[in-house]
Amino acid sequence: MLRCDQPGCRWTAFAPSETAAREQYRDHLADAHVEEVDAEIPEGMVQVRIDGEWQTVTPDEAKSLYEETRE
Repeated sequence: MLRCDQPGCRWTAFAPSETAAREQYRDHLADAHVEEVDAEIPEGMVQVRIDGEWQTVTPDEAKSLYEETRE
């Protein structure tokens, strides 16, 4: 069973396969937990908010930052 790990979110996948569950999860994250901003972000980069400030980083850096907050 695939569940959203965002704090306070109780979303759970309901799908016939793991692949379908991951697609549902991706869609859920985009719909419920992503904020669009009007900014020029270089291709291949993402923005994350750290201590209230937006920073432009690579996806790998964003993943590392997220994992550090989960520890």
